[in-house]
Amino acid sequence: MQRLWIHLDGQWLIVPLEKSQFELSANSARPVSPGVCDAPAVVVPCGGDKSQWALIARPGAQVDVNGDRLWLGVRILSDRDCIQVDGGERMYYSASANPTVVTFAGKSAIQCPRCDTAITTGQLVVRCPGCGVHYHQARDLACWLYDVRCRCGHPTDLSEDNCWTPEEC
Repeated sequence: MQRLWIHLDGQWLIVPLEKSQFELSANSARPVSPGVCDAPAVVVPCGGDKSQWALIARPGAQVDVNGDRLWLGVRILSDRDCIQVDGGERMYYSASANPTVVTFAGKSAIQCPRCDTAITTGQLVVRCPGCGVHYHQARDLACWLYDVRCRCGHPTDLSEDNCWTPEEC
């Protein structure tokens, strides 16, 4: 799930991006109704599944992403983008997610990149949150947990503590 990390009073506050729009000011992010915002910037979902978010700055607002001014007023956010509004506290956009074991629901078989055998409907798999590739993950075929990282570099640990945090910056 996408989220914003906001550094306030020496701690990181996590704001899950579940609503339709969030207004950003120097030190906060809060949900708002579409069309009712007067904040310096907003983040809005782009695409029906809310898998991507756009940052939109009001004319004259000082909004920086990764240290660069948002001169044209709009940007599609990428994982780990650092946002700063009107010189306030830094915020980070995160698209990282924990890997989870699910039942493969594809209509046709795909190849597991670890064991090079077919993944078929009904098998237990993990879809890497980093690259989207599916791996077997059953008791007898634990391809996802075979190594500590996916080929893309995403950790394969299945614990809840597997997401990126701003402390890594």
